[in-house]
Amino acid sequence: MKKTKWNEDWYFWEILDSFALLWNVPENAPKVKLPHDAMLAHRAYEQSAMGGNSGYRDGGHFCYSKILEVSDVNISKYILQMDGVYENAAIYVNGNLVMRHPYGYTQFCTDLTPYLEENQKNEIRVMTNNKAVSSRWYPGGGIYRDVYLLTANYPVYILPDGIRIKTNAINESRDCAELEITAEIQNDTTEEKVVQLKFEIPGLCDVCTDILKFEADSQRTINVKVNVEHPLIWSEKEPNLLCCSSTLSCLEQKEWVAVDFCKTKFGIRKLELNPGEGFKVNGTPVKFRGACIHHDNGIIGAAEIKDAVYRKIKRMKQAGFNAIRMSHHPASTALLEVCDELGMFVMNESFDMWTRNKMDYDYANYFEDWWECDIEAMVISSYNHPSVVMYSLGNEIPEIGIRKGREICRMLQEKVKMLDDTRYTTVAINGVFSVGDIVPEIMRDVLGDTGNDGSSGNVNEFLTVMDQNIDKIVVHDRISERLAKVADIVDISGYNYMVARYVKDVQEYPDRIFVGSE
Repeated sequence: MKKTKWNEDWYFWEILDSFALLWNVPENAPKVKLPHDAMLAHRAYEQSAMGGNSGYRDGGHFCYSKILEVSDVNISKYILQMDGVYENAAIYVNGNLVMRHPYGYTQFCTDLTPYLEENQKNEIRVMTNNKAVSSRWYPGGGIYRDVYLLTANYPVYILPDGIRIKTNAINESRDCAELEITAEIQNDTTEEKVVQLKFEIPGLCDVCTDILKFEADSQRTINVKVNVEHPLIWSEKEPNLLCCSSTLSCLEQKEWVAVDFCKTKFGIRKLELNPGEGFKVNGTPVKFRGACIHHDNGIIGAAEIKDAVYRKIKRMKQAGFNAIRMSHHPASTALLEVCDELGMFVMNESFDMWTRNKMDYDYANYFEDWWECDIEAMVISSYNHPSVVMYSLGNEIPEIGIRKGREICRMLQEKVKMLDDTRYTTVAINGVFSVGDIVPEIMRDVLGDTGNDGSSGNVNEFLTVMDQNIDKIVVHDRISERLAKVADIVDISGYNYMVARYVKDVQEYPDRIFVGSE
């Protein structure tokens, strides 16, 4: 599909009455260019109900509107792709609700086609709502990441993000690599089609699939494997990126006609993991010198402007970092592109919570209905980015130590591995948080009956109160028991604030691999 950045000429305003009579764009609504942080429309003030988590700025019910003129009869499909909207996005076309997307950090697509009217000015409206406190860090608001309009000129086409490229193997001398290219194509017609795909990586390979029959009104996945000689390998020191051109052709009246085309950036690199050598990239052990970052860019807010992202990651690279953990949600496309270009490894994180709230109106209210959609979105948007080397299934999840939490962890693990078997999984465990139901018992073992176990506040308050005793607490046998049960599920155990366990666990659990990112 043709992909066009669609960031210009959006009207923006705040809705003060959800039950307003008129469905109109206010006359005084300004035009804005995306990405746009709607919360910056509000001043910061000490009494804000949102508090310090939101920089003392109020949230709001923010609205965006843009006109799409449908006049090209050759276009058969219109899809709106949004990289991130904070939050509770509702997409309308000419007043018709098309879809909702609660999570503020995952990419999603909206098929506009059924609701568009030919030779008319069609209104595309995006409504968001972050009036309630939903985040433990500054979230921003509105359409804060890039938006794209995808169009197809023929009813047989490559789906959005439908090309995925995997490195199956690189030989020891690094002069040959096996790639696997997967394509997802759609046939919207009412008849069977005969198709063929051609993949070209300049200077490396030029390969066509077999001629395939494609059933009416269906979706199909096509795989090809190809060996390439003398490939440029991606690494932190040499972040070589390649481009694969994909051409879809259809047999029409005994002639082959090219009906769709797309380009996909990717990198050739191979990951390995073992207890003796740790993490290896292209056969070489790597030590992650990392940091956790949030998505905002300081005083310019949460608008994910690529130049600002580039500046941030470049300065970190210059300071000696080679890895980042996106805390605590999926990264934007802009950030992953920059990390690809600069050679920065990424731990891409899915959620800050599962079924238990950390804030009253956070994602835990949607997790059970939306986790699968959002895991798919994170993995699909990460797949062709060589910088992404790990997926974190969650951050300091309080229920991780009990039965339901382990069931969810295994469910997420299986879903990720089904979608992407090339990367490793972790889950960030705060040892104290994982035993929240038995903290008083552990505190009596460690401190005796002092009367001050610090357990009445939240986890950060507890860590502050227990600063001098935390090393004794995190090595408690009850925490060890719960860590062991999670370690059997994920590839890499995430140890948050558990430095005191490092040497001990290497000796006691020689086959366990763990990472400390806080």
